[in-house]
Amino acid sequence: MDVNTKTPAALTAAISVTLLLWTAVSSAHEISIPNSFQSGSSAVAQEVNDNFNVVESGVNDNASQIESIQAALDALQAELDELKTTTGDDLSELDEIEAPENGTEVLVIDDDTKAVTTVGAIRGVVASDGEGINIAVNSPINTIDPEVHSSLIAGGGYGGVGNFIGVGEGYTPGQANVAVISGGYDNINNQLAGTVAGGAHHLLDAAGNHGTISGGSKNSLYEGHYSTIAGGTLNSATGDKGTIGGGAENYIDASYGTISGGIQNSIDATSSSIAGGHTNTITETAPYSTVVGGQNVTVASKYSAAFGNNVIANSHGSLAFSGKTIAEPGDAQAVQMHLSGNSSDSQSLILLSAAPSYKPQIPADTAWAGSVVVLARDTNTGEVSAWRLPVVAGINSGSGWTAKGLDGDKELLVDQIGLNGQNMNVVVSNSNGLFQLYVQGLPAREIHWGAYLAVTQIR
Repeated sequence: MDVNTKTPAALTAAISVTLLLWTAVSSAHEISIPNSFQSGSSAVAQEVNDNFNVVESGVNDNASQIESIQAALDALQAELDELKTTTGDDLSELDEIEAPENGTEVLVIDDDTKAVTTVGAIRGVVASDGEGINIAVNSPINTIDPEVHSSLIAGGGYGGVGNFIGVGEGYTPGQANVAVISGGYDNINNQLAGTVAGGAHHLLDAAGNHGTISGGSKNSLYEGHYSTIAGGTLNSATGDKGTIGGGAENYIDASYGTISGGIQNSIDATSSSIAGGHTNTITETAPYSTVVGGQNVTVASKYSAAFGNNVIANSHGSLAFSGKTIAEPGDAQAVQMHLSGNSSDSQSLILLSAAPSYKPQIPADTAWAGSVVVLARDTNTGEVSAWRLPVVAGINSGSGWTAKGLDGDKELLVDQIGLNGQNMNVVVSNSNGLFQLYVQGLPAREIHWGAYLAVTQIR
């Protein structure tokens, strides 16, 4: 019997009895005796009889109302007894209901254990530690490790293949707490607080935690924490707080890396990024570097950037770019970088790139041709001096050479400080092709130096 249809009937009966009681009480009144007698006076028989008749009538009327009230109370009690019986039957039958074929689900909560079981396609259990229930919609295709808590599979499953929280090689039971799979199929989430929003064939490996895969297909997050793959296919990441926006077959094997898209791009150095393109690489020797885009671009030095076709940035703090390959002899690309240093005496100083320990480097069997603009500033007076040097240098078969960039080649632009540009030279190391720009300061003068090097590099 439907409980909801019985409740109004019970309420109607209760209201009826209440009105009856109110009517009875409101209609009941004190008996008014018509005749009174004084002491010592004669009583007339008719008057005495009239008094008795009034009393008899009032008593009979009240008795009739009491009988009506009792009948109404008996009817109400019968109605309540029937309602209690039918309601109990309905509740006891919940465990026997089968979910219809259209997928409607019924949840039943045990009053004693608070466990949630299902009649149909939703399955839920309270974890042994009591921290929260696990719910798997479309069970048993979608399954959750019973030793975890507070995890959810909100839907999905296709062609008999479901989604899984807590399963497979390398997974320790009880590890994937607070994990979520919102939909899709053939997704595995083995991470603490990991999230798979949708798509198919994704893996959140148990070696990491708090990872997120939003969509796409066959994307994976392995070791590391708080990393994200937004979409695409066959993308993977290992390391903390990395991001792959999309594309295909992109890979991050470092922390804080970002690949926005493209195909077959890879990052092996921390805090580096690739905006897109095809088969671009940032090596492990090039942290804090960027590939803007292009094809077959390689960044192999710290604090560097590159874009174009087959470009290689292998000098610290450099920007390399080209629209043509640099892979074969005769190929060329452009290289730019900034050099800096400080002097407080008249000793010679080598201006460096990127950090205090880094010098530009000309790759083996390569030549540079361009110029370097050198700027000096006295920090006390604000005076400046500047020169431009042509640069033609290179390294062949392990032997470095310089044709332009010597002291006599410089062009004076301004000399407020009075440095005279003495001993300003470019030297290329024979052993490793290090590019060394020498300058010389003045005694007791605090001078900051900067230089902008822009060259064409040819193999």
